[in-house]
Amino acid sequence: MNVTREQIYQIYKMSYSISESRGKARQKKINDTIIEIFKSNPLYDGCEFKTEIRLTKNISSGKWFSVDVLVYKSNKLVELILAKAPASNIVQNSVNMSNARFGEVGRLFKYIEDGVKLTFINFQPNITPFFKQNGDIKSFEKNSTHTLNLFKGALNSNLTFSEIFITFNIEGVEDCKTKDDVKSLLTNSEVISNIFVEVYE
Repeated sequence: MNVTREQIYQIYKMSYSISESRGKARQKKINDTIIEIFKSNPLYDGCEFKTEIRLTKNISSGKWFSVDVLVYKSNKLVELILAKAPASNIVQNSVNMSNARFGEVGRLFKYIEDGVKLTFINFQPNITPFFKQNGDIKSFEKNSTHTLNLFKGALNSNLTFSEIFITFNIEGVEDCKTKDDVKSLLTNSEVISNIFVEVYE
């Protein structure tokens, strides 16, 4: 899987202002980037991609489940992609993230049993700021990947899924003092470096 610094930059330049970090435009950029990455893979030749679809059938709980990217081949659903691109306070939220993934596997298990692939994609900076409420940086977190691989034994053996981690550096982030400083740092893609892709099946 080939991921470029420009692709990561396009997501993370939108990640450090309140108006953009939680907005639909940022999620659209994440989804579009994933589609761009997957389309460059010959395994996905001829596939059709759809985004932000609410599944209302075969969900184990709740009335619907929103999927970031759905992959179809010959008009058949073959893969569900759930994407995350956290930008701060990652260590603090790591347990909640793992719990959420377990819940998502459980809610989608009927699709998995029917042969639809479930893929989690995680963009993750190696070092991120921990922000105070006023936007000042309290400290910096050194992040590591937290996969569900160790817990797969607790799941039904038929409930297989993949996790993809795209980790990278934001050069100069540790010199920043505020959220505005981080946003100002991300003025071009040159600050993105050391891109590494890990795939856990």
